[in-house]
Amino acid sequence: MVIAASGGGLSPEEQELLDSEDQLRTDGRFSDDAIAAALAFQAVKNRYMKTKEGWDEYAASRRNALGKAWFAYPGTDLSGPERPNDRTWTSYALIYFYNPSAAPRALRCPFLALFGALDTRAMWIDALRCCRA
Repeated sequence: MVIAASGGGLSPEEQELLDSEDQLRTDGRFSDDAIAAALAFQAVKNRYMKTKEGWDEYAASRRNALGKAWFAYPGTDLSGPERPNDRTWTSYALIYFYNPSAAPRALRCPFLALFGALDTRAMWIDALRCCRA
């Protein structure tokens, strides 16, 4: 039997997008347009992190994001390094695009995933995607 008390079936990239959206929506002071802009910024950041291409697009997006209330908002992944050679890009990229969904799907024994009452909506979405056969 496998018991999981942490982790899910989404890549950290996907999980952080869900977490960022959930945090901004839960706060209640961000419009749908602001949330869409925040997630668009995060997607541009993730593309650069993954491919190391599109620095100018990312840098322009970051400059625009710096003045936004959602940039570096607590509990989100809405921030990013200001230089293309920042070591953060490399260290985050090592784990950020890992897709863990194959591991629990390959199990051939009972699997129990535990989530708490205070877990976010994003965590539940993650769990449901993980466990779909």
